[in-house]
Amino acid sequence: MKKQTLKLVTGLVRFGYVHIFEPQCLLDSGDSVYSLSIIIKKTDIETLNPIKKAIEELIAINPKVFLNRSKKFGVYDILQDGDQKKLN
Repeated sequence: MKKQTLKLVTGLVRFGYVHIFEPQCLLDSGDSVYSLSIIIKKTDIETLNPIKKAIEELIAINPKVFLNRSKKFGVYDILQDGDQKKLN
């Protein structure tokens, strides 16, 4: 099976919770993964819109990657507003 790739270039962003050099075990699942959070200004529409489009394309390619990412919390938005309450 050919591996599909998607390239996305963003504007100026900040990284948080960076686990790109060693995989980190998340949510006591036992699975170690590489991950990071990207912090984007709400007013940066030129960065947000391409990211939203890329997420839609990735979900179309393999919906299970996003729908099964957290058994503890279930399905939730990939993009979250830091001013809103987190889903429990």
